[in-house]
Amino acid sequence: MVAPGTLVRQAIDNVVRARTGALFVFADEADVQPMISGGIDIDVELSPMILYELAKMDGAILLDRTGSHIIHANVQLMPDASIEFARDGHSTPHG
Repeated sequence: MVAPGTLVRQAIDNVVRARTGALFVFADEADVQPMISGGIDIDVELSPMILYELAKMDGAILLDRTGSHIIHANVQLMPDASIEFARDGHSTPHG
């Protein structure tokens, strides 16, 4: 899916060159629906330029499992509150 020459890889390379970063989620929408909040319904076939432009926004970009279709952009991922995590001061991405 992310091998050199693929559309997803072209988009990733563009994001890396721009040094903007992005969070891509490859999953079936039904599997992650309980975890996503807000965002924009995109529903388009993958285009490296569209994916690159969407990566400039905050939030995650949800693509189908194969990476061939952009489903949502700018979504917030809401963790499952029932999952316990260590509270040692080093358990958050910014901690």
